[in-house]
Amino acid sequence: MSLFLTVTNVGYTFGRRGSILLGDLLVMVGGAIQAASYSVAQIIVARVIVGLGIGLISATVPTYMSETTIDKKERGPQVAIQAIYLINGVALAYWIDFGMVQLNSQASWRFPISLQSLFTLISFVIMLCLTDTPRWYYSRGRIEEGDQVLARLHAKPVEHEDVQQQRQEILDTIALENAEGQIRFADWFWDRSELQSARRIRTSFIILSLQQFMGKA
Repeated sequence: MSLFLTVTNVGYTFGRRGSILLGDLLVMVGGAIQAASYSVAQIIVARVIVGLGIGLISATVPTYMSETTIDKKERGPQVAIQAIYLINGVALAYWIDFGMVQLNSQASWRFPISLQSLFTLISFVIMLCLTDTPRWYYSRGRIEEGDQVLARLHAKPVEHEDVQQQRQEILDTIALENAEGQIRFADWFWDRSELQSARRIRTSFIILSLQQFMGKA
């Protein structure tokens, strides 16, 4: 739970875009240290750095995709597509490991480890060209920037009915969440709030935990 709260605070402070950029940077640095390691201690420290970066990316990318999707019906499929890419990445990593297993040099493990930095570098460059989500701008009181991004997502003027309707929905949701207040410790075990935020997060934790219990081939 403490890790989730940490990621949440980072995401709120730096934004979705900033969190992804920070995660990419951590993975690139950690991957480089891992690939250049000459001791177990180096690998352990670098792996922790990479883990923090992967955690930030994994927790933020679905949120970024959901908050930049203007059609409600497309939000679920967009997140599902992200999960497909994630699983394909795991499969690709396994095949690369398998392809390097016959080598008798240190490249057999240094190259696969360093390769992760390439993908995060691509993500880092792309994210530099993108803005944050309208919802984050609104939640930080940066209304004008939120309006501009929302209008660009709709490809319509800010005054258009569709833009104004979604704008009001986002602002109403933020107001409701602020009125609900922060999640209390007891809510993690028995959530009686109207939004049921802690219950939803707890359910996602359980699903992910069960997924890990399934093991890997």
